[in-house]
Amino acid sequence: MGCRAWRGGRQRSAVAVAGFSLLETAIALAILGLALALSLVALSRGPRFIAEQDDRQRALRAVEAALEGIRSGSTPVLVGNHEGGMFSDGDDAVPVRLAISETPITDLYRVEAAASFQIRGEERWLVVTTLTWSP
Repeated sequence: MGCRAWRGGRQRSAVAVAGFSLLETAIALAILGLALALSLVALSRGPRFIAEQDDRQRALRAVEAALEGIRSGSTPVLVGNHEGGMFSDGDDAVPVRLAISETPITDLYRVEAAASFQIRGEERWLVVTTLTWSP
């Protein structure tokens, strides 16, 4: 004879039937589907983000090379706005604009170097400002 328990005037089986309802299963599938869709969107944007960061890094290396040329003396310190030259990093050459101005302190110059790069077809500028000595 099977094991039966009496509760509240009703007879219940000792073997419980466990499981999820159809509504709980549908909600769980909807949440999983949403998580998967968001993951795919994030993964699809990854390569574009990497390409944008590569362009920004290329511009930064060009600006650093222009400023290093001024610090080392290979690029003359000429007051005014002018092109700092083309700095090659692999396949692409990046033009750098230099704006050099005098400061109240003798032989100290303010140097602003700028290079452009693209993000989603829109031109952006990376600008670095520093001070340098030039005897």
